[in-house]
Order: sequence, then structure tokens, then C-alpha cells
Amino acid sequence: LELIRHMLESAWLKNKLGPHVLCLTKKGGPSEWAVFHFMLRILESTQGLCLPLPPGYHTLFAVFAVRCLPHQTFLQYIDHGFLQLTETFVSRLMTGLCVNTPTRS
Repeated sequence: LELIRHMLESAWLKNKLGPHVLCLTKKGGPSEWAVFHFMLRILESTQGLCLPLPPGYHTLFAVFAVRCLPHQTFLQYIDHGFLQLTETFVSRLMTGLCVNTPTRS
């Protein structure tokens, strides 16, 4: 777990990512796409070896997925089990939807 955390931290620093990448309303750029792809490879490797992932991994992976993937592809990732929608992610997504939805008078 510590090695995976260290690899993610290194990828985060190498791509100069900050807290702005956790915003669900903006599209991801090349740096976010690189980290998303890296996280996908980690996920595939750990599943193949039946290894655990650090806490929060699936939430962070889902945030990058919603920022980087087209909506249809995002839904296919969920259907095929690549993405696990965590309670934290769904809460953030619903909050973002409520904030960005115009209210009716």
C-alpha cells in the first residue's frame, strides 16, 4: 500500500497537479489524463494480483475518470467494473450537480 501511495504521490508531483483537479465541473487536461491512465494501470495490476488499494483510491480514480473520459465511456467503465462509485464520490457528484443546476421559480 505504501508503494502505491508513493507512486501516486510521485505522479501527482511530476505532473504538477494541485487541488484544482478534484473539481468535477472542469474537463481534465493532458496531465490529468496521464495520471488517470497511470491509475488505471495500477488498478489492473492490483486486481490481477489480488492486492488491496490505498484508502480513497477508487474515489480519486472516479474523479479523474469523470474529468477525463467522455460521458459514455465513463458509464461503460462503471458497467464493466473498472470504476467503483464510492459514497464520497457520489456525494461530491450530487453536490456538484445541485450547485450547477438552475433552480425554478
